[in-house]
Amino acid sequence: MTAPPKDHPKDSAPPSEVTDAQVIEASWRDPDRFAVVFDRYFASIHRYVHLRLGEAAADDLAAETFLRAFRGRDRFDLAC
Repeated sequence: MTAPPKDHPKDSAPPSEVTDAQVIEASWRDPDRFAVVFDRYFASIHRYVHLRLGEAAADDLAAETFLRAFRGRDRFDLAC
């Protein structure tokens, strides 16, 4: 195990990661919170589609993916 940096107190807790489930649940009350999911995954989805189908398809399909995810977020299984 490595020692914490000198400017990092030994007894401080590591930063907490907010899970996708927590973000989606919060987006039920505040739809703008869904932007966290978009920010986490858009580039990966866009890159995947771009490599297989090209730039124009990547733009459209990545946008459609998040539109459908946003509209269906009330069906997300929070236990995942």
